[in-house]
Amino acid sequence: MSAASRATPAPAGCGLNEAAETINGAWQKELSLFFSIEEVDEETFAKRLAEGDYTIALAPISAEGGSVYNMLNQFTAAGGGLTGYADSLYATQLQASTQATGSSRCRLLGDCERQLLSDAVVVPLFAQQKRLLIAPDIRNLIFDPFGPVLDLTYTTKE
Repeated sequence: MSAASRATPAPAGCGLNEAAETINGAWQKELSLFFSIEEVDEETFAKRLAEGDYTIALAPISAEGGSVYNMLNQFTAAGGGLTGYADSLYATQLQASTQATGSSRCRLLGDCERQLLSDAVVVPLFAQQKRLLIAPDIRNLIFDPFGPVLDLTYTTKE
């Protein structure tokens, strides 16, 4: 592990610095734990996360398209291996959820979520939820919850 990896990486501009400092203060007081924050560009952050070159990483996790499955799949090798987590039971249950419906699917997805928390793969620190409604003919409107509210740079109306 490099000396730089002793600092907790966070993607630059993600808006997590203030939250991280608050958490750091609470952990120092309650647990006698200390970490420092290092904002890095997205490429460096992704590389360090993929290589496991961190002790703690502050990573925004999202559910693309509002899908719980897509969010949980990020923690499998097939879904990108976000943290390098590999567990056959987790992968099997997550895969089984794609064939299940209703309460069976919800139970399988819930089991996967509980396993991530139990194995301390991920610890949610806070959640952000916003709704954005747009007309059907608007394209490429980007909503970034950690930056400017809306990015209209590539937005078009057809």
